[in-house]
Amino acid sequence: MKGNYLIVIIYLLSLLSCNSANLVLEDKDFEFNRNENTIEENLKPEENHLKSEEVQDDLIVKIIETAKLVKEQIILDRARIEPLDQFGMKDFLFNNLTFDSNHERYSHNENKDIRRKFYSSLNYNEKLLRIFGKILNKISSNSENQKLDLLIVRAGQYYSQYNLEFSAKKINEQMDKLMSLNIEELSFILGKLKELMTFKARWIDIANQIIKYCENDINLNNNKDDSGKIIELIKYINLKYEYFLKYDILKTETLSSEITKILDK
Repeated sequence: MKGNYLIVIIYLLSLLSCNSANLVLEDKDFEFNRNENTIEENLKPEENHLKSEEVQDDLIVKIIETAKLVKEQIILDRARIEPLDQFGMKDFLFNNLTFDSNHERYSHNENKDIRRKFYSSLNYNEKLLRIFGKILNKISSNSENQKLDLLIVRAGQYYSQYNLEFSAKKINEQMDKLMSLNIEELSFILGKLKELMTFKARWIDIANQIIKYCENDINLNNNKDDSGKIIELIKYINLKYEYFLKYDILKTETLSSEITKILDK
């Protein structure tokens, strides 16, 4: 009887051993799969981090490239020799306007870089400056212009050009700060910089549209042109571009200050 019991016990133990072995194998298999899943899960944040860094680097490069292009163009424009007649505006438009900061006429030597900003706002296109200058001279010489001449000059010199230049300079001076900004902040700066450039492009387009309007109706080479035509020109500009010149272009000041705010925080 004891022999039979022993056989049964050995048999049961062997079954338990087999089951234990199978359980161990199953556990090992489960552990392997779990480790594999854990590795995959751990890799995902790392991949996302790398992608995030790539996006961040790309934004920084685009911001720096844009700011450097603006800076390089300023250097080129400052190196240009301004004509003695200031593109025909010295004795008319620029002589009629006074710069607020120093209370000197735009034609004064102290305001050379102020004039340069106006030229740069039109990409220092000499042909365009000559033609547009003649139109502005006529507007400025008309007593009914209601400071439209100053409004137009400031739209170019200050709102289109100065705010773009100031923002680009700020970026060039604080490149290291860009490295510490997150993707959202970098995207914000790049977006505002692009908006500033878009405003400048719109300003140039408006100057060209005004020239196109005048080409058929006004003799730009005649200083004693019919004042009635000049009044019509003033009405045309006020009707079509007043909102841009008085309100829309002012947004460039806000765009520039928003860029500065992030860089200075």
